[in-house]
Amino acid sequence: MLLLLPHTSMASPVPSARGVNFGPFELDLCTGELKRDGRIEHLQGQPAQLLVVLVSRKGELVTREELRTKLWPEDTFVDFDHGLNNAVNRIREVLRDSAASPRYIQTVPRRGYRFVAQVELPNRSQSVTIPPVTEEALQPAPQAALTRMRMPHWQMWTALLFIAVVAPIGVLWNRTSATPKVQSLAVLPFANFSGDSGQDYFADGVTDELITQLSKIRALKVVSRTSIMRYKGTKKHVPEIARELGVDALVEGSVIRDADQIRITVQLIDGQSDRHLWAESYHSEVGSVLRLQADVAQAISDQIRIAITPQERVQLSNSRSTINPQGYDAYLTGLYYWHRWDRGVDRAIPAFERATQLDPSFSPAYAHLALAYDVDGFFVKPGSIIPKERAAVLKALELDPNLAKAHAAAGTLALSYDWDLEAGQREARRAIDLDPNDVEAHLLLAYSLGMAGHLDQSIAEERRALELDPLSPNVVSELGWLYLMLRRYNDALAQYNHALELEPNHRIAQHQIAWVYTLEGKYSEAYAQYENLEAKCCDPMLGYLYAVSGRRQDAMRVLTELQQGNTNNYSDAYGFAVVYAGLGNKDRAFAYLDKAYEDRSALLNHAPYENFFDSLRDDPRFPALIHRMGLPFVDPRKPPQQ
Repeated sequence: MLLLLPHTSMASPVPSARGVNFGPFELDLCTGELKRDGRIEHLQGQPAQLLVVLVSRKGELVTREELRTKLWPEDTFVDFDHGLNNAVNRIREVLRDSAASPRYIQTVPRRGYRFVAQVELPNRSQSVTIPPVTEEALQPAPQAALTRMRMPHWQMWTALLFIAVVAPIGVLWNRTSATPKVQSLAVLPFANFSGDSGQDYFADGVTDELITQLSKIRALKVVSRTSIMRYKGTKKHVPEIARELGVDALVEGSVIRDADQIRITVQLIDGQSDRHLWAESYHSEVGSVLRLQADVAQAISDQIRIAITPQERVQLSNSRSTINPQGYDAYLTGLYYWHRWDRGVDRAIPAFERATQLDPSFSPAYAHLALAYDVDGFFVKPGSIIPKERAAVLKALELDPNLAKAHAAAGTLALSYDWDLEAGQREARRAIDLDPNDVEAHLLLAYSLGMAGHLDQSIAEERRALELDPLSPNVVSELGWLYLMLRRYNDALAQYNHALELEPNHRIAQHQIAWVYTLEGKYSEAYAQYENLEAKCCDPMLGYLYAVSGRRQDAMRVLTELQQGNTNNYSDAYGFAVVYAGLGNKDRAFAYLDKAYEDRSALLNHAPYENFFDSLRDDPRFPALIHRMGLPFVDPRKPPQQ
């Protein structure tokens, strides 16, 4: 039969240095293990092999073609250019090196790389010449020689049967069982390799769309965009990122755009071991990018063998085959500004409007336009914005009744201006059914449950949103607001402080901390917090603080500022009601609450639970207002409805 015996060579061994030093680093040329000041650095796989090759050829130009032959066999999945660039970048990251001012690895444009640092033997001062790394050293394991031996026929046939049938099954079993179970993942921001920083928005858009596609799979937890964008350009290692996000695997990728052509390279990495599980490159015209990204999402789901329902499979396969490239550009530009929240809505709206004009059949553009209009309603008179928002919602649903974001937009409109709890909850649940990982849909459901008086259920839904977007200061602050409504001030303060840990200048958290101190009667702490805020003019919450702390003249000054704002811009009547409630002038407070009702103020649906209206709750005019809005009257000072 044929037996596998260890390979031996008759050639004489070539003396070589196993370990070498350069700077604070020590590299084992046999294992690729790298240490810095005696501590092991996280460098594995092809980056480690590449470093061994470069160090072994110290001072020589190692061409890209040589590296392709040695380290990227022809049957590999990974796109060579992307893989080589990633490997070099990874080495430079670990070595704390720079491409612009290289201390270790010098790039020879369009040709290859050269290791330029002095190399020494451990504990020796003199430099050494290191012999080239052999092909055998780059192999993961020695090759085997086959030797023929005599044995009985029955044993030979048994062995052959094992080799032909049982062994392949065993190999397949090992490969299958070796693939880690993936039930959660995060899509890290795709790198823009187009050579044009102006294309960053396009790479971000590709990231967004892939998240959206994967989010449709209910059995898979997909971390939201806000949290993953914190890792754009990060130097953190994969296991550290996976641990912080609480996921099993990470998706990394890059985008190259050249005119109307795009190339996307994607790889799936095990979050615990940093092992590459799968990689592939895709190429298409920009007009087919949605179909391409759906294919990527399908390929990833196949690789991790996650359970997909027939409905979800249909959703993945029903992506549009083509899109207007200019319209898609405008849409991605709108998304870029939309994700900046209130700071970018003024620029997001015209971009989304242009997208709908260039491609009138693209439903996501209408859905996001509606959501942007909704935010704009906090800064302009709602009467001027509600008809536009309603038209955009209806068009989005008409074009794609199964678009989760369209139902989220419909639910947002129902709650913001129609005060329709039933429609708001229905649309939120439908959005979650279509996209279980949509954070905004979970927040919408949480908000609708809170408005209905189910604050504990609302908190549970907020926590689900926080699982999907754990590093978002906005989501963290939303949970703080609910605690505030429940009069759980310590819990609210903890949330706001956590939001500031994530984003030190987060304006919502800064204001709400001042508000917590105000409600607790800690006026000096509240004023100190306001000193850290940039904008203090026309702030109703500051006016309320002035009023309840005895500084009535300052409170009246805030009212004057609000009135001046009302002359030049829109100033919500709700803010006047807040200050007058603090001053104890109930008649004026209710007059402005009635005005807010007539204007369909986007803030009025906060009234049932807002703390600064506690002095008005026992007045019959207050429950009458809430019932007029079609909302249940619940006294938040009493135990909440379970």
